[in-house]
This record gives sequence, structure tokens and C-alpha cells, in this order.
Amino acid sequence: MDTEDVLDRFLNQYSDDPKMSHDEGYQMLFEELGETLLPGLLRMLNDCSPEVRACSINLLATRRPFEEHVAAAIAPLIRDPNGLVMLTATDRLGEFPDSMVRPFLPDAYQMVFDHQDAEDVVPGLAAMRLCLRKGYEDYKDVLMPMVLSGLQLHEEGLENYLLIRTLHDLGMIADE
Repeated sequence: MDTEDVLDRFLNQYSDDPKMSHDEGYQMLFEELGETLLPGLLRMLNDCSPEVRACSINLLATRRPFEEHVAAAIAPLIRDPNGLVMLTATDRLGEFPDSMVRPFLPDAYQMVFDHQDAEDVVPGLAAMRLCLRKGYEDYKDVLMPMVLSGLQLHEEGLENYLLIRTLHDLGMIADE
């Protein structure tokens, strides 16, 4: 039985339990199957389907304890050409301990500027969000003014959402 079959069987078994969150279910999956799924999930990060890559990122990010080699496997996907994968990678890397993500922040920081004048600014905003969540002190002087000016430029849409979530995650605005 391959990784996809095991995941499908397990998730179907627990998907109807309203008392169990997805993260709890995934963690149970990892606890029951130990390291059996890890190699398959890591391979699935390179799958040709963006949905499979994004799902693999989500599953790997729920695995505890966090491991540096898993963060390192996810990190290149912050530059994935597919928006779903890129956003999933930047968002879920933000959940890993700072020490595991810090080596990848210079690339994320460069990505902010690579996309600053692009037609699609979302990749740069997602990278900005990751830099501020994981290396606030290192990046605040340059990136916080960009967040604030971005809010004036993008009053709605995904761009606005990413900027607002960034401020929320930094504790600068409260839940509404």
C-alpha cells in the first residue's frame, strides 16, 4: 500500500468525526504510522499536481515534533509557481520554530523585492509575512513601512487579507 492509499484510508475513517480537528486527525495518523508516511510525503512535495504539493505541505506541518529537514524540504516551495502551493508553504513555514525557518528568510526577503513591481504582488506579500512572523526584529525597519503602504494600495482582496493577517499575527491588531 502506498502513501496515498494509507492517507485516503485513514482520513476516510476519521473524516466524519465532528469532535476531531483535521490537525488532531493528522497527528493521530503520524502517531499510528510513525515514520512510514514521511518519505512518501516528502516525495509528494515534488508532485506535478499543485493540490498534492499543497496537501503534503499541510500534512508535514501538522507533524510533531517539528524537524529541521522537513522545514528545509518545504522551504523551496515558497517560490513555487502555483499560488496555492506558494501561499501554503509560506503560511505553514510560519508555524515552525524560528530557528528552523531562519535559514530560509534571506530568500523570502529577496522574494519580497523580486515581486514588488510585478503584476501579481501576492508572492512578495506572502514572503513579507513570513519574514515578519519569523524574523521581525531583523526585517521590521524595511518591511513594516511596506505593509502599511500596502494597506493603502490594497483595500480589499487577497493582498489586503495577507497584510491584515500579518498585522494580526504580529499582535498589532486584535480579532474582530
